[in-house]
Amino acid sequence: MINYLDGDATEPVKKPAIIVHVCNDEGGWGKGFVLALSKKWKKPEAAYRDWFAQRFEVQGVVYDDKPFVLGNIQLVSVRDNTWVANMIAQQSFWKEGDPEGKVYLQYNHLQTALKKVQLFAKGMTGVSIHMPRIGCGLAGGTWDKVEEVITSCDLPETYVYDFE
Repeated sequence: MINYLDGDATEPVKKPAIIVHVCNDEGGWGKGFVLALSKKWKKPEAAYRDWFAQRFEVQGVVYDDKPFVLGNIQLVSVRDNTWVANMIAQQSFWKEGDPEGKVYLQYNHLQTALKKVQLFAKGMTGVSIHMPRIGCGLAGGTWDKVEEVITSCDLPETYVYDFE
């Protein structure tokens, strides 16, 4: 079940928490929800950039698989009982000359990544999932399709935040 609320996904209403968001497969970090993450914690960005460069030096990071490819995830411990899941589910990002309305979100890879989050969550008692409307901003996805993917993944209690 998805719970919708107004608020900030970087401030989970229930813990333990996994905050999930979509990352691109080109190592770019600097627009959208990642700005809120970086303002709050430095570690998710550092871990993502480290992963892209195929270095694995940031402490408190769990990988489902180390290759930096679509469908893989990286879980970053940001404080007690709170993790950030960097999920690679966006192929590329907007570049000069791209057609208007291009969709960069890869729904099949989003589903793969969320299923990996679900497997990680199974090992945590009482964990909940928190997110903005993932994949619907810069990635160009539509919420109706993303919502279908989320509900197909058998995630624990899930909260979707609309930032006020």
